[in-house]
Amino acid sequence: MRYVRYALFNTLQEARAALQDIKDETVDVPLTDVVLTFHQEMPVLDDLGPGETDGTRGLLIGVTCGAIAGFVLGLVLSRFGILSHSYFHSALFGIFVGSLLGSLGGGLYGSGLKAAPLKRLEKLWHAGNVLVTAEIEGAQRTDHVVHLLRKHHAVVAAG
Repeated sequence: MRYVRYALFNTLQEARAALQDIKDETVDVPLTDVVLTFHQEMPVLDDLGPGETDGTRGLLIGVTCGAIAGFVLGLVLSRFGILSHSYFHSALFGIFVGSLLGSLGGGLYGSGLKAAPLKRLEKLWHAGNVLVTAEIEGAQRTDHVVHLLRKHHAVVAAG
């Protein structure tokens, strides 16, 4: 499983030292298992990769809201005879269509939003800070990388 962690460093030197430690200790690890992205300036939405946006959160909200709205709309349409099925079947149809449309809209909308941990780190951001995004394969490797980041005084947030 892939994990995303964000590390905010006070100085460029601390960030470089942490990155060097991670490189030294993950020499035998495939390059795709630990991917580090270095941001010297506060990232804007155009700079963010898929792991740094809230597409999943948007998708879940869209599915939930779509299902609820579809349920209600299905019942209303059945009540007024627009859908000639039973209330049960109309409600199921509404839930299905609402979930489908809600997931599409919510996922697209959420992919344009910064991830919640990035929003929290944004509040701590000041000139001279460096943000590192680490995408890591495996829970044990993630714990080790987080330990190395914290060793160099990083504020770490989970993605």
